[in-house]
Amino acid sequence: MKKAIILFLAFGIALNLIAQKRINLDTLNIDQLNLSMGKAEKLKNTGLTLTLAGLSVFVIFEGLALNMILNHALPGYERSEWEARINTCAGIGLIGLTSMVAGAPLWIIGNRRISDIDIVLKKHALKPNNSMMVGLSFRIRF
Repeated sequence: MKKAIILFLAFGIALNLIAQKRINLDTLNIDQLNLSMGKAEKLKNTGLTLTLAGLSVFVIFEGLALNMILNHALPGYERSEWEARINTCAGIGLIGLTSMVAGAPLWIIGNRRISDIDIVLKKHALKPNNSMMVGLSFRIRF
């Protein structure tokens, strides 16, 4: 069993590292940067949603489970019934915790990508592309 877990972790980490291909943002044009910005915003919003939803589910259901534990029993229910309800609330709370733990890195990565793309977009905005100044000039000779 230990060997299977170690092999799973080794292959999982190796595949995860292969999937993390970094794109050099300086080589992208404006359209590609805007597309990447949209993807980064979706990633940030997904992470934020998962984090906040997971936090609220965790707090609500773990609070219910804690309330049931502190009250030692639910009136009108046998011990096995309220223990099952406590376990159900605790299980749903752990699902919320898992969602929160998965959402936080997505939120952070999305924010980092947005700031990186913003920097590159500002560099592009400062560069003049074949600009030419049109106007009149006066030459005065003495």
